[in-house]
Amino acid sequence: LLQNRNVIGAEIEMVQRRQHADGSNKKYIGGMLTVYDLVLPYPKEVYHLQIASPLTSFNMSTTNGSFIYNADYKLLGAFKYDAYANLVQQMKTLDLSTAYVWDHKNTLPTAEVINAELESIAFSSFETDGTGRWTSIPNIITNRIVGGVTGKYSYNLLAGNNITKTGLLSTRRYLVTYWRKNGSGGITVSSNTGPSVVTTGQVRGSWTYYENLLPLNSNSVTISGTGSNIDELRLYPQDARMSTTIFDNYSGLISSRDSSDNKITYYE
Repeated sequence: LLQNRNVIGAEIEMVQRRQHADGSNKKYIGGMLTVYDLVLPYPKEVYHLQIASPLTSFNMSTTNGSFIYNADYKLLGAFKYDAYANLVQQMKTLDLSTAYVWDHKNTLPTAEVINAELESIAFSSFETDGTGRWTSIPNIITNRIVGGVTGKYSYNLLAGNNITKTGLLSTRRYLVTYWRKNGSGGITVSSNTGPSVVTTGQVRGSWTYYENLLPLNSNSVTISGTGSNIDELRLYPQDARMSTTIFDNYSGLISSRDSSDNKITYYE
């Protein structure tokens, strides 16, 4: 694949060694191995040589019907991409995983979630026709309303037009958060295992912030309403941290928000 895409200089394996000036006492002290994606010419996994003491001999990786590499290589990190070659998840071994949501025709990252898997997140501010990893947002363009708390638009959650997300990892516990315009209809957030626990937060003008904690073992969520005007709809694990960025299709950055303090920063 790398050769077919003219990526001839991409490094696959690098090994470090030390030796005397005359070439004697050769010792191998480190190495890095990069495994590339089967569809895109990008790194999929990175391994490092984990050894207790220098090696006196070392066999470079080879292909003989299958990819054969040294057993002392241990996984250092891994990456996932979408069909448009955007990075959607990255992680280090024994460290937190970070996942991303892309929007605006898959050209701009609108959400970053630390300590989350790709299957566990979704976000939309309803600025475009993208669903932001929600499984379904019915008639997103025709149900949009001018005016929002973070961007130019919000969404009119009409009866029967339920927003859904399926395929969640049931080992995590999730938050669904949104801003609702005061005076608009009621909203119900529930999962396959029952209703959520709702907490009301800060008020900004005519908008009120809501957090919904889904019950344990949830693997899907449904958001329904009766003419409710909502904005900044998020889904992420309870012990994760989501940061979102709102873009305008023409003028660039509009606003950003971090779940750690819930403050909104606006840009002109």
